[in-house]
Amino acid sequence: MSVAKNTVAQRSESQVLDTKFSTPPMIDRLEDRKMMSVVLPGGTVALHGTTEAARPELAGTVIRDTLVPLELKVGSKVIFKGFMQDRVVRETKTGTLDFYECIRASSGFDDRVLVQSVARTSFATVTTDVDYRTDGIGATYLHPSSAIRSATRAIVDFKFSNTPIAPNEDSQFFFIKTNAKQFVVEGKTTVTMATTSGQVATETIVTADPLT
Repeated sequence: MSVAKNTVAQRSESQVLDTKFSTPPMIDRLEDRKMMSVVLPGGTVALHGTTEAARPELAGTVIRDTLVPLELKVGSKVIFKGFMQDRVVRETKTGTLDFYECIRASSGFDDRVLVQSVARTSFATVTTDVDYRTDGIGATYLHPSSAIRSATRAIVDFKFSNTPIAPNEDSQFFFIKTNAKQFVVEGKTTVTMATTSGQVATETIVTADPLT
């Protein structure tokens, strides 16, 4: 899949596909939380956010970085328009793959909407260590609060707890750290959002997933 050529309002494509994570001046001690982010089949974990400085194993090379168009409707009314940034990073130390996503709102919808969940499929055969990055782009409040893995292992569902997103806002990157070393672009990501009046919309897009 090629990188979308649409221009996000008031942001250049080089900004949209920035592959660097900046390091904040203050870093929380997350060593004790490290193993708690592994989500087991049928389980749920709370997400606290992390950085490359706190988890050096996350350091790596971006090998896929694509903007997938994302539009959600209630009837004929567009309640959200933007992109899902679909990123795959190969870790330097192990060569394993981490699967990142970031919701990027553009103009084209009237007001803020509420992000409910982002569910990724096709992770049944890999380990899943989940969290979000606080040392990259995105509004500080716009990230998942927990993640659930289905009993069948395949689905990893990031829960956003009705976090609002407005035109031209970005979420922080949220990720699944795996033991896979290859990927294909055949996975599915289902995004669920709601209006402030309670109308719910979903959209499923094709994204990268691990190949084992």
